[in-house]
Amino acid sequence: MAKCADHPLFSTGDWFIGTTAARGGAHPEPATRTLDFPCNDTAAIERLFAEHGQNLAAFILEPVRFTPPDRAFFARLRQLCTQHGTVLVFDETVTGLKYHLGGARTLTGVHPDLTCCLRRGMRVGPGP
Repeated sequence: MAKCADHPLFSTGDWFIGTTAARGGAHPEPATRTLDFPCNDTAAIERLFAEHGQNLAAFILEPVRFTPPDRAFFARLRQLCTQHGTVLVFDETVTGLKYHLGGARTLTGVHPDLTCCLRRGMRVGPGP
């Protein structure tokens, strides 16, 4: 699993909490299988895929947080995920309500394999 180091996922009962300073009581093993990458850093994701591509199950990130999405970064991330059979996950718990009715995919130009959000009626998965 690769997660954006710039985006906290605010999870407390699963693998993510084991990757944080609040990991007390969490099994340490999932953290050893979780990699970080900086948002909008194409070179960093290319390195992760070069070094771990065959073992990356998923990339998860908030597509928009504090900086505008770099469409070239997202296009390359989508390309690499497709090439390696890696699931691309957008955490839109915040962005699904904030930036556009169609979700951040309208800002990135990329359709993730899975979108997580709390808003009813938002289409998830591939496709327009």
